Amino acid sequence: MLTVTFCVHAEKLFKCLAEDATMKARDMETAGLHKSYFPDVKVKPLDEDAAKKVEEVAKTGENASALPQAGDNPLEECRDFIAYYKRCCDRELKKKKNWILTEPYRVQEEYRYKSDSSR
Repeated sequence: MLTVTFCVHAEKLFKCLAEDATMKARDMETAGLHKSYFPDVKVKPLDEDAAKKVEEVAKTGENASALPQAGDNPLEECRDFIAYYKRCCDRELKKKKNWILTEPYRVQEEYRYKSDSSR
C-alpha cells in the first residue's frame, strides 16, 4: 500500500474539500453566482437577499473579499492541497511496490477474486 505521506496529503485535501470549498460553493449557489453544468439552464439565486447584498458590495467595492464574486472558483481554496496530492500520487505510483495499482486489468482481477472468495 501507499506510504503514510500519501495519507497526510489526502486527509488535508479532503478536509479542505469538505469544509472550505463546499462552504464557498454553497455561498455561491445561494447568491446565484455558480455556473450550471448544462448550457441551457439559467442559474437563479436561492436567496434573493443574498444576491442583492453581493450585487451592492460588488458595486461599492467595500469588503468584497468576504463575499463570493462572479467567476470565483470554489476549489481555489484547495489549490495547494490538490497540487501536493497529485505530486505525491505520481511519486508513490512510480515506486515498484505500487506498480500493480497502475494496471487496471490486474486491479479488476484482484477485486473479482476478492468478491468470489467472500461468498
